[in-house]
Amino acid sequence: MIATKKCPNCGLDNDIGRSICENCTTPLTEYGKQVGMEGEFERRLTKQVEALDDRPKVVYAMTAFTALLSLPLLSDVIYMFRHEPKADPENVNAMATALASLGPIFHAVVFIPLAVALIVVAFFTWTQRPWTWMVNLVVLGITAVVVFTKYHFHFAGFFWLAVIGTLIYLWLRPRTKAWFALT
Repeated sequence: MIATKKCPNCGLDNDIGRSICENCTTPLTEYGKQVGMEGEFERRLTKQVEALDDRPKVVYAMTAFTALLSLPLLSDVIYMFRHEPKADPENVNAMATALASLGPIFHAVVFIPLAVALIVVAFFTWTQRPWTWMVNLVVLGITAVVVFTKYHFHFAGFFWLAVIGTLIYLWLRPRTKAWFALT
């Protein structure tokens, strides 16, 4: 008689040397648990690759929104350099002109790296990096605060707050989190 081991899941009699059930792939030994975990990792990876084909629509919108946020920052730097103060012919305000010329430099030092960071976040959002889910949520929150403080009760403020609120709602949906493998 051949020694067998009964599967705790499906009840099939397996050969005693098997580490995984022949029928349902339930681990029968400690080694089988390790092999089963490797198989679980591969199944999750396969599921994530399949989900890549089914990208939620909000990822398109969020990628574009994050990338487009860099444009006002870059245009502000360009504006500052194009409109930097000029010294008057008698050099009466030379010190004020010298100090005022630092403004465009400070804008460039802060806004250019911030714009590059937003473009990088947009790229990594598109390529399904899990950490970008939280970063985009923070970007939406900061943008909402900036819009509210800048526009208060103007139509443009209500419009942008509605857009941001819709993006936040769609971003928090379980399907979006699942696409980033956060469930």
